[in-house]
Amino acid sequence: MASTNTTSLPNGIGSTSDGGCYCHGASSQAATITVEGIPSNFSSLQTYNISIQINASVERASEDSGRLGGVRVLISAGTIFSEELQYLENGWTHNQTSNMQRVWNLSWQAPQDDDQIVDFTIHANAVNGGGGSNGDYWASSYADSVGINYTGETGKENINSVIEFKHLVVAFIGGTIFAGAMYFVVKD
Repeated sequence: MASTNTTSLPNGIGSTSDGGCYCHGASSQAATITVEGIPSNFSSLQTYNISIQINASVERASEDSGRLGGVRVLISAGTIFSEELQYLENGWTHNQTSNMQRVWNLSWQAPQDDDQIVDFTIHANAVNGGGGSNGDYWASSYADSVGINYTGETGKENINSVIEFKHLVVAFIGGTIFAGAMYFVVKD
C-alpha cells in the first residue's frame, strides 16, 4: 500500500488515515487508546454511548497552537451521532473544535440487522500543538460488537480461551518442575 504524506489537519482527516496516523510517524507504545461503551453484543437500532480517549505524555511545542489531538473512527455498520465528530470520506473524524481535546464522545446507533458482527477501528493522535509531526504520538484500537441474533463463529472467545488454557498448563508444569527441583535441593 502506498503511503501518502499529508499535513496534520485540525479540521479532520479523511481516508488517508484509514490505516493509521502515518503522517505522524509509526504508532507508539507511548500512546494508548481507552475506549468505553462498545457493547460486546448489540440489539437492533439500539443506541450506545461511547467514549474514546488518547493517553500520552506529549511535550508541548514552543509555539503551541493549543491543538491536543485527533481521531479517525471507522465502523462496518450502524451510524454515529456526535457534536465532536464529523463524517468525512466513509469515516468519522474530529472537527476544528474537538481538535483541542483528547477525549471524544459519541453515540453509536446499531444497525437494524442484528445478525452480524460490527467492526470498530479507531486511530487517535496526541499532538504537541506544533503544527508538524515531530513529538506527536498515535495508537490504534480495534473492537467488535456481535449482534444478538448472530449465529456464526466469532473465533475471538475461543482463541482467548485456548491461549489462557495453554498458559495455565505451562505454569502448572513449570511450577511442578520447580517444586521437584527445590525438593531435591532442600533434601540434600
